[in-house]
Amino acid sequence: MKTSSGGGDGSIGRFSRSSSTRSARKVVPLPKSSYSTPAAASMVPAPRSPSLKCPPSPKGSPKVVPVGSPKRMAVVHMKKVMKRASRRIGLEDAICRWIDCMLKGRLVYTTIMEETMMARVTRGFPQGGVISPLLWNLVVDELISLLDNDGHRTLGYADDLVILERGKFNSTVRDKMQRALNAVTSWTLKEGLNVSPSKTSIIAFTRRKKVEGLGPLQLLGNQIQLSGEVTYLGVVLDSKVTLNPQLKRVKKRAEMALVLSRRSHSAMKSAPTVVLETILDLPPLQIVILGEARMGYSRIQILPRGIYKDLGHNKIAEYVGHTVMNARKDHITPKYIFNKKFETIIRDRDFFEVNNLHREIVWYTDGTKTEQGTGAGIFGRRTRQSIPLGKYASIFQSEVYAILQYSQATLRALEAPKVTFALVWECLQELAEHNNVILEWLPGHSGIRGNERADKLARLGSYAPYIGAEPVLGVPKSTIRHQVEEWMKHQHKEQWNLLPGCVHGKTLIKAPCKKIAETLLSSSRNQLRITTGLLTRHCGLKEHLNKMGLYNGDLSCRLCGRGAESGLHVLCECEALDHKTQQLFGRPN
Repeated sequence: MKTSSGGGDGSIGRFSRSSSTRSARKVVPLPKSSYSTPAAASMVPAPRSPSLKCPPSPKGSPKVVPVGSPKRMAVVHMKKVMKRASRRIGLEDAICRWIDCMLKGRLVYTTIMEETMMARVTRGFPQGGVISPLLWNLVVDELISLLDNDGHRTLGYADDLVILERGKFNSTVRDKMQRALNAVTSWTLKEGLNVSPSKTSIIAFTRRKKVEGLGPLQLLGNQIQLSGEVTYLGVVLDSKVTLNPQLKRVKKRAEMALVLSRRSHSAMKSAPTVVLETILDLPPLQIVILGEARMGYSRIQILPRGIYKDLGHNKIAEYVGHTVMNARKDHITPKYIFNKKFETIIRDRDFFEVNNLHREIVWYTDGTKTEQGTGAGIFGRRTRQSIPLGKYASIFQSEVYAILQYSQATLRALEAPKVTFALVWECLQELAEHNNVILEWLPGHSGIRGNERADKLARLGSYAPYIGAEPVLGVPKSTIRHQVEEWMKHQHKEQWNLLPGCVHGKTLIKAPCKKIAETLLSSSRNQLRITTGLLTRHCGLKEHLNKMGLYNGDLSCRLCGRGAESGLHVLCECEALDHKTQQLFGRPN
């Protein structure tokens, strides 16, 4: 069965979301406790609040916090949404009509075997739509405000709500939570929405052992019993607000991944993990964690300064110690531009016409990155510029810096309404400020004189040293990721060289190699099993079977009769395999 939908909300949705967000901020802002997407929630620093902290001691009067999570309230009448958007946040009539047309014009196609059925959607928002989360926030805003005004602590993430209550006495907390659930029930019935009692749970965050009187609660005539654990946004919490259930869940997934990994290369259980990691070019877990911590540190630096000043995040800087991590970043929070002052043309290679470029003044630009550095080149009627951009700039940055280049990806980045690079934002602000500009893509290395000259100028710029402080354009995310990956490779290689033992593996494997790992993973399962067995020495040869206590006979090689039958002997010393070894690796010098 295949299901698809028509009537997407791409361009109209982005423009409508931008317009409605501006209108909402001017008239009445949405609650700060309501998040529509993971990006929206991650942009807000986590407040240090005692809401989910258990009391330090089970004695005295602990604070009990039942949590209710009403779910599945996403079947919405579109007319109500448009009326609320127009009345509450003052959204323009044209934007309301566009959104209404987009919502009502959707068609859903379902194909089973050779039969296709079409239906028109009359309720709800398109899943994965650009503007769908914001429209839902307009709906649930009323409920969150209603609960907050009544003294309840409410958090919203998409169509999942969390209601927190706290107090000294169990009966008081229970009455407050029941009043909150009654308010949710009344609101959903009034709006024609659904709330699922089976997917609603309550939990008491307390160190007190006796929690009688907290439950059960009533929701739509159904009893909701008190739970010992609750899952919210993929995180499992228990009544003491510890991460033990979540760690058990992650551990189970890791064990399953480990089993699948063992089955993929069919190595024996006794094979050392460190050797397998080196063979498959997989950095050890501790190195991966440190690398991701460095990436997290670079993302934190994008936030306003001082936002994590008194928290422990800044301690990562003590371990990073790299100029690239502490340098100015090119990444910015997303911004949107829908009205461009220039035109972008990307023609097909087969139908490209060079003569069309010579009707007006034309400049050719290009960007190049070499081992020495990065450069940008500009070639025009009276213009010859070769610009060095240092060693940290990426090809994308050099091409954006030169404005017009041969890469379609950069032209599409300038054409897209969403901007996440500071350099792209600056170019969009300056481009076509005083002239009519057309950006046109040219196929690279196709014999066009101006394009070839621009490429040479860019290459000269990459060879020339940059005079001044680096980075020139701000460090892009790709460069940071590359630096982190190189650091992880270096740490993996250094750990392998300093590792005690593993004499057999170190003799055959000098360092982790991505090319060798790709070759092994592309081979058959039987070939991979044999290769890993010989490289790790943990295979069905006599020497290893004798160490495991599975064989007590003669250890001589079954092929040549000389020397102990081991992986190193079979690969390097066995005279019976000399001919095949020379065919594979050539004659020794």
